[in-house]
Amino acid sequence: MIINIFTKAAAKVGIPSNMHDSIMSMTGTIVVTNNNVHFYDSLAQDEKSWISHLKGGESASIYRCDNVSCLHPSLRRNITISPEQSYAGKAKQQLTNLKN
Repeated sequence: MIINIFTKAAAKVGIPSNMHDSIMSMTGTIVVTNNNVHFYDSLAQDEKSWISHLKGGESASIYRCDNVSCLHPSLRRNITISPEQSYAGKAKQQLTNLKN
């Protein structure tokens, strides 16, 4: 079995793919490949990083998926998350899309 536990679960419950990176960065994930298990810890380890992920902010770290299955997420450090790219911004956009 080769799987990213987070992306599998997110797809199953209908979380939009454009929100996967944001949520996975906050929660972490486990990637299982053949006989190996890779743990990716939550990148929201303190109050400042949680706020950056939730609302936007500086000096954040995020995981980026390499493709839909996200078996090799890359880590980007020391970036600024804009309010629009934060979890709250993406959730707000999803609600707006549903409304229209």
